[in-house]
Amino acid sequence: GAAEFGGGIDPNSTSAGVIALRTTAAAVVGGTASELAGGSFANGAWSAAFQQLFNEAETAAERARFERLRRESGVSFVRGKDGTVYLIFPDGTVEVRSGGSVSWRNNNPGNVRLGSMNSPVRDFAIGQNEGFAVFSVESIGREALAALLHADYKGLTINQAIAKFAPPTENNTAAYQSFIRSTVRVSGSTNIDSLNGAQFNGVMDAIQKEEGWHVGRIQLWNIGALP
Repeated sequence: GAAEFGGGIDPNSTSAGVIALRTTAAAVVGGTASELAGGSFANGAWSAAFQQLFNEAETAAERARFERLRRESGVSFVRGKDGTVYLIFPDGTVEVRSGGSVSWRNNNPGNVRLGSMNSPVRDFAIGQNEGFAVFSVESIGREALAALLHADYKGLTINQAIAKFAPPTENNTAAYQSFIRSTVRVSGSTNIDSLNGAQFNGVMDAIQKEEGWHVGRIQLWNIGALP
């Protein structure tokens, strides 16, 4: 069940849940997922492993994404029902991110969404979780935020940009604008394109804070040795 994938797990455990996660992750990061899914994994370990994670899925969309894990290699992620995010890296490392804020678990400082097919965020994200984009590391999430601001907010003033980024239907936009202005020490009429590097980074830092970034717990597992 979901509780089995919570914090404090021994990655060397022989419990069915942990073995399932390690086996699935190894198949994905090793680039052998498609072969295993194709039926050449005679002992059935892949089927058991995938089914365990498939059962963890909360939605049909999440389950469809799990299906793609069987055909893809590279960085992937799995979300447990308790909100824990498991980032699976090509070198066999599983980064378990629990607690903290959704933005932190997703490595998404700006809480940005995937957006349309033309959104620059899609050039950086590895998927989405709880409605927001997921990135392999925080620095890439920050790059995505910068790319989004440069592409979709070009020509806007600070106040206009924040009104678009954090609309009143979802946020206290006036308070958000005030926080950005006071933190970066610019007026609301300042064009975002005119910001120097330090000011632009200041805007991103302020957005990260305003979006509720809160650090949780990280556990690193090595799945190199499978049972």
